[in-house]
Amino acid sequence: MESGDAAGGMLPSVDADTLKQAMGAWTTGVVVVTASHADGRDAGLVMVSLAPVSVDPPLVLWSVDRGSGCLDVWLGAPAFALHLLAADQEALAWQFARKGPEKRTFSANCSSGMAVTKIPDRWQATWDDNLRLAKLCDEVGLDFMLPIARWIGYGGETNFHEGVLDPVALAAGILANTERVFAFAVVGGRAAALDGARSLRHRGPLLEPARGGVRAQALRRATADPQAGAIVIAVERSRLDHALARLAGGTVGHVEFGPRWTTPVASQAIVDATWRHVCFVLATLPTPPPVARRAMEATLLDAILLGLPHSHSALLASPPAPVDAGTHAERARTWLEEHHREPVSAADVVAAVGLSVRQLQEVVRARFDLTPMQLLREIRLERARKLLSSGVAPTVTQAAMDVGCGHLSRFAAFYRERFGELPSETR
Repeated sequence: MESGDAAGGMLPSVDADTLKQAMGAWTTGVVVVTASHADGRDAGLVMVSLAPVSVDPPLVLWSVDRGSGCLDVWLGAPAFALHLLAADQEALAWQFARKGPEKRTFSANCSSGMAVTKIPDRWQATWDDNLRLAKLCDEVGLDFMLPIARWIGYGGETNFHEGVLDPVALAAGILANTERVFAFAVVGGRAAALDGARSLRHRGPLLEPARGGVRAQALRRATADPQAGAIVIAVERSRLDHALARLAGGTVGHVEFGPRWTTPVASQAIVDATWRHVCFVLATLPTPPPVARRAMEATLLDAILLGLPHSHSALLASPPAPVDAGTHAERARTWLEEHHREPVSAADVVAAVGLSVRQLQEVVRARFDLTPMQLLREIRLERARKLLSSGVAPTVTQAAMDVGCGHLSRFAAFYRERFGELPSETR
């Protein structure tokens, strides 16, 4: 298919039926675009950003970077051609990928690529597919791969983007299995550039928010270990800020990571141990209850803030300011009595009382000689005993559920330890 500048006297040379037939056969999301400038220079590239725009007039859209070394060729050429290649023409596609400065892949982490089609024989975007593609890109010398963040599952007959691999995790996997190619991971409209070069210039964590888009962030590079790869933990800034406020006992501003800060609160080993623990729990509990998910998230965020140096590490490491232990302990007990039926975590109590985790532990221990969670258990057991002895709860199961205890065997064991009898014996 060709297109040209109508003002210059050249009309599109493809009719509507041909365009519909061609676009219907284009299922892989890969097309070769070529053009010739009036001065004799040629340009060609492989891309997947082709999209049909209109049948009448016949229009298609494809995009090229304004920083492209061949941009003047594309803009000055009287026409361009789109080559939809057959399955046995892969070698030809790679030949164009080797030429010129524009050598990259785009959106390979999304099923169907950029093609909205009903044809089932399409790009599946599995990890195995992307791994083979990454190794081919590395072999032929492509400059970079760009996984993108997309909405998953548009539904309908095409089910466009039924599956989308996480762009950051995929970029880390690409780096661990290639030698030269760059990988960009786009999340929420921002991009982070990861360097595929396999020197060990960077070991350990690299946490820094992307700012200014691809060009600004491309100056910041992380190098994955050639054997172990990389562990990527993606978290919203607001979640980290909330966790920081919980640990600090109040809002202290945004948390920032970078080379300016070198001393963490605790050893970096706490991060490694914690993410492994979280992965183990998720593997053994495929569908953990909400309170368990929240507790695991809080634990992981706490480990990051304690084990990695950041802008508020010194604050967290400093001795806590004196607090009125009695007042805060009673406030914690009151809040627990009001919310004991709910799935409560230590993070919830901290947020309600306005202390750090360490301060909460200290004031509750000083007042009741218990941890906050032990105090919650005591409150639940006392309430359950009242429900059973008054007959309000007709069964032990009902009493346990009414006070927020979902694990009946543990409830019975703690009840017997506390009152010297089983809950079924209370009347």
